[in-house]
Amino acid sequence: MLPPILDSAYTVHVSKLGSDSNSGFAGQYPVNLANDAKLTIGAAVSAAPDGGTILIWPGDYAESVDILTAAKQLNVLGTHREKCRITPSSGHAVAGYEGLLLANLSIYSTLSGIGNQPVNCDSQNNCRFIDLNVDGINCGDSIYCPGGANTLVKGCYILGLGDNVSVGENSRIEDCIIIATGRTTYSSIRGVWVAISTIGVTNYDLTILRSRIICQPSWGIRSGMLPVVYESETNLEGVATAGRLIMRDTTVIADGSKPSGAHADSYSKGNASAIYGCSALLAENCNFVAKTDLNWDYTASAIKNCNNPGVQLANCNIESSGTLASYDIYGSPAAVANLVNCNVDPAKIYSVHLRETGSYRAAKMLLNKAVQNKFTGAIQYFDDDGVTPILTHTPSEDESSLTRTVS
Repeated sequence: MLPPILDSAYTVHVSKLGSDSNSGFAGQYPVNLANDAKLTIGAAVSAAPDGGTILIWPGDYAESVDILTAAKQLNVLGTHREKCRITPSSGHAVAGYEGLLLANLSIYSTLSGIGNQPVNCDSQNNCRFIDLNVDGINCGDSIYCPGGANTLVKGCYILGLGDNVSVGENSRIEDCIIIATGRTTYSSIRGVWVAISTIGVTNYDLTILRSRIICQPSWGIRSGMLPVVYESETNLEGVATAGRLIMRDTTVIADGSKPSGAHADSYSKGNASAIYGCSALLAENCNFVAKTDLNWDYTASAIKNCNNPGVQLANCNIESSGTLASYDIYGSPAAVANLVNCNVDPAKIYSVHLRETGSYRAAKMLLNKAVQNKFTGAIQYFDDDGVTPILTHTPSEDESSLTRTVS
């Protein structure tokens, strides 16, 4: 819930009608923007008290907002998500401080390079991003908070090259659309990435609810020393984390396959993984899809490098399609896959101990070999290998339940 908007000593107004010589605080209600509001967000940051609110009225604000240097916990709110736009000409659109609330705004950055992320709150904890349009189409890292914990990203549309949402430990993503176009030479193109400072620490959570995460090349033109090509030159990873991943009602797609009608020189040169590297994945009502370009020998893994303890999936669809190899689930030998009512190809599960229940197990029993012992009457239902029994059933018969008539 957003904080209440009060015309008081704690709310600073910003308007294209205002002036930085104004106090920023409303002297009356309704607000007289020309007489009261600041002209720039930067001036409002200087005037706002710690814990205060900056209320932005419609307009394009071509500035880089530095809240980090001010070292204030601020609520920066737009009055209209589409009409309140921050468009910097250099640097970050917003450099945040701990506890920042950024909401109901559009933030655009056409700049390239790692120092020009639209939103940068690195190493700052408890930051919240709600109802934002964030476009970092030329730089990636659209919301960049890898060193901070407890980040909330909710109700946002986020576009960028890759690593579109970079967060720290115990963060949460809800009701978001996150699209990574992949037109870059980064080592990996990730829709969501969790980075932690302590190597080997995996006992933290990332929660993703009711969201859509897509890593897919836009097949745009990149110019350079070589002829112009349409491409993605690296791996596609929808969600990458070394910790626990908790998901519900979410679709993650890493799709490097060339679409019909694309330029003849198009390619996606890299592996594709919807989920990459989690220690444990708990998912319900989710869709995981990974595809690679059929013109190149790369691997598609819907869920890759899931480690001990592994994955717990219920009512999920898992698909993979690649030229070199395709894995629905690829993990370590110590990992366990518990599946309940999931659409998955058991032939595409690699190095994971599979425990299936529900309709998936029942379907396998019906399709695979079953053998009855003529002496004991016991029926054994076998796994895909035709050797390992997954169920033994011995029917019982007595005079009351069975009647034979001699023909």
